[in-house]
Amino acid sequence: MRILKYSILIIILLLNFQTSIFAQPSFRSLGMKQESSELLSSLKETNPYGISHRGLDSKVDLSPSMPPVGNQGEQGSCVAWSTAYATKSFQEYIERKSSKDWSLRTAQGAPNYSKIFSPAFIYNRINGGRDNGSLISDAMRVMVEMGAAPWETMPYYPADYRTRPSQAAIEAASKYKAKEFLRVKTTDMNEVKAQLSEGKPVVAGVLVYENFFNLKGDQIYKEGLGKTYGGHAIALVGYDDSKNAVKFINSWGTDWGDQGYGYIDYRWFTKICQGAFVMIDQVETVIDQGKPDSNTPEPTSVANDSNPIAPSSITASQGSFIDKVLINWEVVPGAVGYEIHRKGPGDSNFGKIGLSGTNSFNDDGVQPNLAYKYKILTLTDSSASDLSQGEVIGFAKTEELKPPPKVLGVKATQGQYDNKVELVWEPGDASSEYQIFKWNKTQKRYSPIGTSKINSYVDTSAAKKGIVEIYVVSAKLGGKTGEPSDAASGFTFQPK
Repeated sequence: MRILKYSILIIILLLNFQTSIFAQPSFRSLGMKQESSELLSSLKETNPYGISHRGLDSKVDLSPSMPPVGNQGEQGSCVAWSTAYATKSFQEYIERKSSKDWSLRTAQGAPNYSKIFSPAFIYNRINGGRDNGSLISDAMRVMVEMGAAPWETMPYYPADYRTRPSQAAIEAASKYKAKEFLRVKTTDMNEVKAQLSEGKPVVAGVLVYENFFNLKGDQIYKEGLGKTYGGHAIALVGYDDSKNAVKFINSWGTDWGDQGYGYIDYRWFTKICQGAFVMIDQVETVIDQGKPDSNTPEPTSVANDSNPIAPSSITASQGSFIDKVLINWEVVPGAVGYEIHRKGPGDSNFGKIGLSGTNSFNDDGVQPNLAYKYKILTLTDSSASDLSQGEVIGFAKTEELKPPPKVLGVKATQGQYDNKVELVWEPGDASSEYQIFKWNKTQKRYSPIGTSKINSYVDTSAAKKGIVEIYVVSAKLGGKTGEPSDAASGFTFQPK
């Protein structure tokens, strides 16, 4: 009986311990919304031609030039902290640190809020009046169009996400604009490392699991334990090949991680990163005292006038293309760019899908034979218009497409591997994708098990110990599925 009581007590203690490990502290908020694939594909890349990077340093650390670690509190403003507070403060410091009065810390080591940039200026501008997170690209766009305001012109309060920037803050921000922002390919760690090697912090959105909240010291985030809580924006500030990890500054205070910094395993980063960007700053000639050169014109104050007009004469292609919709509109004087918004089948509202610096946009994120509605808004240096009036409808090619031809030559491995069966077949010229099916003995039918963009597939769920599996493959194109291939049998290694 006594043993039973002790056993129950131990179980309770273990459960409490596990709960304490994986509990999300209420004061550690997230706040990054995931960028749509259409929006990401419309943004400029850092390395569009895929140039390989050789001779990178084995270690880079930009953290000594970062501002003191801050704390976003219970507000979902991580995007603004990683972009304005961390990245913009870093960039302006690097450009102006030779001047005697430009320091991110006071003599006592506290944050110098006259030289650090305000998360509130960015977040309160892009959150729509709700504390519901934001897109990294929206924050970057604000810093390109409006700039970033010093903290002292718009202090950050965790409970205040609605106050709009004052005219004084807007005028102060206009002196600290970014030139542009670029998308970083997140599946290529060498590309991420190359940006850091060039002295550019990388703002990244990562997926947060429960164990992320409790990282301490130099622990590396290398796997996801417990449930997921959503996306979180961080600023990568370095990497270390000896640890196979990137280093980042967080916005949860110095009692988290390594004095407010954290580390993510290279391979794990490529799996959980939902988008990454670098900001290219608009560098002015700087003289002593950290002020622009007298020959450099002062930035024009933002006029307090009405919103710019929305584009008109908008057209969208209807059946002209099989895989995209082309949208055109009249140029709006004074525009620096345009946002494209789309409402697809089943969508309740219009959502932003891309940005354009010209008066046209290719929407290649559509499905053929479905109609989409579009609206456009104008972006200027200081403001944005309402969405365009009315809506235009566009669609990809609507003529009846023939299904792709039957897949030929399907072969499956027989006994070569302990834990998988590999399939190969003859490539088809017209196929954009292949669907793989496996015979389900219980349901007595072929069930889909996966897709492939190439003429091969690995079934890692194949039965063990030589049990025979039966497969067929069909080609898919434009929503049409072709005739199934002849069946092929495969099996794993059978021990003797």
